[in-house]
Amino acid sequence: MRGRAAGRAARLKVGESAQPPGLSPSRSTDIAMNDPVYLSLRIRADANWRAVVRAAACQFDRRIRHDPAFRFARKRFYRSMLAEHRLDRRELVNAFRL
Repeated sequence: MRGRAAGRAARLKVGESAQPPGLSPSRSTDIAMNDPVYLSLRIRADANWRAVVRAAACQFDRRIRHDPAFRFARKRFYRSMLAEHRLDRRELVNAFRL
């Protein structure tokens, strides 16, 4: 762990979790984020991760896509879209589980 995450982990008391208050570990997996940007990508839940990143990259203006100053912001955006896609896939699997 580096940076803020290491500092936060060091400040936690014994028995305290890093999750927001009011969310138990079992309930945190049942909550879907439903990011409106992810919904605007219009990709299927069975699409692979590359299709998600391609669709997310098309959301950016060409100048932002090629500007090195926005590199970390783009990565953060791609990671959040992949996390949303992972949740969407998990919901699909849970809906059709036998």
